[in-house]
Amino acid sequence: MALQIFPPESRKRFSEDSRVEQRHIFRLLDREFQKRPAVGIYGLDDWINGHIALAMHVDSVEGLYFKPEEIPIPILAKMIDTHKTFVVCTDTGKFQFTGKNLKIDENANIICDLPTEVYHIQRREVFG
Repeated sequence: MALQIFPPESRKRFSEDSRVEQRHIFRLLDREFQKRPAVGIYGLDDWINGHIALAMHVDSVEGLYFKPEEIPIPILAKMIDTHKTFVVCTDTGKFQFTGKNLKIDENANIICDLPTEVYHIQRREVFG
């Protein structure tokens, strides 16, 4: 089955209720990452060309780990030291945040810092 991702949403559309309290971010992402959801990775200014990854695990020191799906090595190399918009797709909706200071580990996994702001967008008929 092909993984499905959704584009990011403008922060202007977020209500304050959709913002996850900072003290809950680690636990929330850790719980969701255990389900290995699909993740869309987008440029901060390019929400059309998303790349697909799987959420792998959350580390309190290293950050968030993602396994790229069919992302060519040259594209991965260009992601190093950049910031990207991540959209984690779950059964209840999607979580959106900016992943900062991207790195690629020896297994070609993408790693980013633990975000300080995460927004939860409830599932609805159509995202976008």
